[in-house]
Amino acid sequence: MLLIAATLLGTALAARPEAAAFVDSDDGRFRCHHDADGAALCDIVLPALQDAWAAQVDRIGFRAPVSDGQRGGNEAIDVYLLREGTGGAGGAYVACDGDDLSTPEETCTDSARGDGYSSDSAYIVIDPGTESDALGGYAHHEFNHVLQYATDFEEPFLSVWEGTAVAAEYWTDPAMVLDPGPVADYQAVPWASAVLHDGYFLDEEYDLWSYYEYGAMVWMRWLDERHFDGTGAAGPALWDAMANDPGENEPDVLDAWTELGGDWREDMVDFAISRGRFGTEQGPAWLGELGDSAAITTWAPLSDSGAATVTFELYPLGAGYLEVTLESGRDYWIVHDRIDAYFEWGVVNDPDGVFVNADRHAGINLRGPGTIRLVLVDLGHPTLDADSKKVNETSPARVDLQRDDSCASQFGAFAALFGAAGLYRWRATREPRRTP
Repeated sequence: MLLIAATLLGTALAARPEAAAFVDSDDGRFRCHHDADGAALCDIVLPALQDAWAAQVDRIGFRAPVSDGQRGGNEAIDVYLLREGTGGAGGAYVACDGDDLSTPEETCTDSARGDGYSSDSAYIVIDPGTESDALGGYAHHEFNHVLQYATDFEEPFLSVWEGTAVAAEYWTDPAMVLDPGPVADYQAVPWASAVLHDGYFLDEEYDLWSYYEYGAMVWMRWLDERHFDGTGAAGPALWDAMANDPGENEPDVLDAWTELGGDWREDMVDFAISRGRFGTEQGPAWLGELGDSAAITTWAPLSDSGAATVTFELYPLGAGYLEVTLESGRDYWIVHDRIDAYFEWGVVNDPDGVFVNADRHAGINLRGPGTIRLVLVDLGHPTLDADSKKVNETSPARVDLQRDDSCASQFGAFAALFGAAGLYRWRATREPRRTP
C-alpha cells in the first residue's frame, strides 16, 4: 500500500490533536493517543515504533528525538491515531511543536541554540482508517521524520526528507515490499533535479502529479551502498553533515553529499549511470522485485540512419538518456552544444561505468555497428549552491551525432588490440576536475 504522508517542513500546527484515551509503550518512550475504538491499533503501532527506535537511533545512529516537555501528558513521543488533518484513510503527517502554538504560521523553535542543529520536538498523526497491515510501515516512516526534526528542521528539500524516510522503512524492516509507484514516478522525469525537486514542483510547473519525493528513496539507498554497507549509515551521516543552526543552510545537502566521500558531482554522474540501469540485469538487487517498472522510459533515440539530433531541457542534477544505434562501421562523435555549462557524459550499458569528462569540447567517440546507451548529466555551474535560483532554471542542450572519419586509425588500433566486433568507445583523457 502506498504511504501517503505529509511532512510539515518547519511548521507548527495551531494545536496538537486531542484524543479520548492513550496507551503507553512497554519501554515508556511512546504514547499512542486514540479515540474510543482505537486501542487495538495502538497495539500495532507501538511495537513498530519501538522497532524503529532500535533500528534508526540505536543501530544506525540518527539523533534521538527532542523531548516535548510533557505536551502529550509526559515526555514520551506522541502518536495520534486520529482523522484530524490527515486527509482520510492512508494519510499521515508529522509536525514540530514550536514554542508558541497559537498561530498556524508559527515555525519550529530550536531546542538548543548555537549547537549546530535546528532541532525541535515533533509528534505523529496517522489516520485510523489506514489498513492495519500498513501501520507498521507508517510508524517506521513517520518516526524517521521525528528524528529529522531533531536534526535539521529547516532542511528545505522535500526529496531529502521523504527519500530518507522511505529508505528508513527498509533499514528498520528489510523485509518491506517496495511500492513500484513512487519509483516509477521518480524514473519518469530524469530531467528534473534528482535531489532538489519534488512532486509539488512538478505539479505546479508541469501539471505532473506524482510521488517523486518518495521515489528519491533510490538515491538514498544508492548513497548508502556506495559509501557504506547498505544498512542505513548514510541516513544519519547525511543529515548530520547538513545540519545547521536556524537561519542558515550552509552546509547544504550538496555540501553534505561531498562530505560522505568525495565530490558530489562525480557521485551524481555515477548515480545517473546506475539509474539508467535500474530495471535491468545490471540494476541493484534490492530493486529486482520491481522489474522493469523501475526502468528509465525516456530514452531519446539517435541513429546514423534516422534522427541525428535531440534537445534536452535539463535542470541542475537532471539527466537526459540516449539510445544510439549505428548501422554502419563508421566513426562518430556524440557531442552537445552547451560549452558554457558544466555537463558530463556517462556510458550506461558499459559494465565498468566509466564516464567521459565533459569540458568545453566534451563528446563520446563511437564506432558502429551496434547500440549503446548514454546519459548526459547537468551539473549546474561549477559553484552551484543548493539554494541558488538556478536550481529551478532549465538548461537546453542540443546533442548531435556527427560523423568523424579522422578517428579511424584510433579505432582500428583498439579493434586489433581487443579482437572484438561491434561498438567501441575510447576513453577521453580527463582534465583535472574544476574545484566548485
